[in-house]
Amino acid sequence: MTTTQTLPDKTQNNPYQQSGKLYFGATLGVFMLGAGLAIWQFIFNRDLWYDEALLANNFVNRTFWGMFLPLDEKQAAPILFLLIEKGLFDLLPHKEYALRIMPLTLYMCSAVLFYKMLHLIFKDPKIILFGALLFSINYFLIYYSSEVKQYMGDVFSILFMYYLVLKGEVKENQNVWVLGIIGSVMIFFSNVAPIILASTGLYLMLKAKRLEDLKPYLPMFLTWALVFVVYYLLFIKDHPLKAYMQDFWKVKYGFLPDFDNPQRLLMYFKLKFVMMFRLMLSMWTVEKYLMFFLFACGMGSLLYFKRYGWTILLLFPLVSHFFLSVFEVYPLELRLFLYYTPLLIFVTCFGLDEIIKHLRRKPAKLAYAFIGLVFLVSLSGIIRTFAGSFPVQSVNVRGLMAFVAEELKEGQVIFSYDKEAPSMRYYSSMGYWEDLPLVFTDYEIMEGNKGLELIREVPGSLWLVFEHHTSELHYHWERTMISNGITILRKQCFSDSCGYEVEISFIDK
Repeated sequence: MTTTQTLPDKTQNNPYQQSGKLYFGATLGVFMLGAGLAIWQFIFNRDLWYDEALLANNFVNRTFWGMFLPLDEKQAAPILFLLIEKGLFDLLPHKEYALRIMPLTLYMCSAVLFYKMLHLIFKDPKIILFGALLFSINYFLIYYSSEVKQYMGDVFSILFMYYLVLKGEVKENQNVWVLGIIGSVMIFFSNVAPIILASTGLYLMLKAKRLEDLKPYLPMFLTWALVFVVYYLLFIKDHPLKAYMQDFWKVKYGFLPDFDNPQRLLMYFKLKFVMMFRLMLSMWTVEKYLMFFLFACGMGSLLYFKRYGWTILLLFPLVSHFFLSVFEVYPLELRLFLYYTPLLIFVTCFGLDEIIKHLRRKPAKLAYAFIGLVFLVSLSGIIRTFAGSFPVQSVNVRGLMAFVAEELKEGQVIFSYDKEAPSMRYYSSMGYWEDLPLVFTDYEIMEGNKGLELIREVPGSLWLVFEHHTSELHYHWERTMISNGITILRKQCFSDSCGYEVEISFIDK
């Protein structure tokens, strides 16, 4: 049986001792910069946006034990993640920081694990610096380091499990029981744990030289399987959101479309290409093609040199997640696939490493020119991505409501559509504004007769507030107001949150 590539012993041959302190300082600086950006985003304390607030409202309205039941507002998350978040929410005084402290901690731990894994895998300090650059100054990893969702836990989980396996291989002392316990806990903490554990299990099986070498792992594999069955029966089987989520992700291209619709099929693959090589790597339009080229070279080198162990660890999650999408089990979408970002970077680093080895046989200037080009293009993509908007502020409900409260005239009422205002409901329940005549209506204000009839009953002028919508949707609603006899007296937007002071021009249709 072909075995995996032997990992280099970095305790015997430290690349930084050979290449000087320059690369070490640059790599450390890159990681510190990434940590600084993540802390900046955390301290900035942006408003909870729509999806976060839907989950956060469950922490507001439910007890600790209520987390074990299906969540309100069509939300779902791993049970261990929910329990930790609920515990922090109840214990710490500042609720937004309480909800975001765990994602930030997981990001910091993931950065350390990624740094250690770079040293386990690569010898060339230039490759280590390149990998550190792509991971640490990654727009979406930094964004999700303060997102009140479970996705940073997925990133940490795969890096932690892979690091334990690779470190155990270097020391030639794989602690099976530690892997068994951590993998079992991971099932309750990460939705992608089955993919992570399947990749790990296949790697360990391939590593075994004889059938006899597999015996120590059998209890671990059995434990993982039994724990997953228990978790499936308790929290997944017959979940009330299953049909809703399948319909939702079909529309969002999370699942592979039917082959009889070539246009949607082409759109699916186009979106996934952009997702991986532009968004996940914080690149831009041109830069993503270089990243794809390096990834393809890395994938080709793994297969050509028969590094089957690395192929399983780095490519099996991609293939298995794709097939889960095909069978509409788990959608292939950015935040649900965020955990693959470090693996995508590793494969890309393999590609750059192989190209550099090949170019070393050529004139030295050619190799250095290519390395310089890769770093310049990567920096260009990263800078352009961050220059667009950082720190991120997708909604600004608190800013909008502070403005409306200041401008509110006596007798005016503020209307917001309940289902479209989870952030507004969250901050209202947290006491960010008091004694405001804020009405959450069950009827969509801009769609259907009931919502329009509701605001027609209010004499004089009033305020309509919309939490999080695109400029196109705001334009549509403005036209709808005008066509229904609603005069817009004033408009004020903070990020994507907009408020309108309006007046009903006539009562009869």
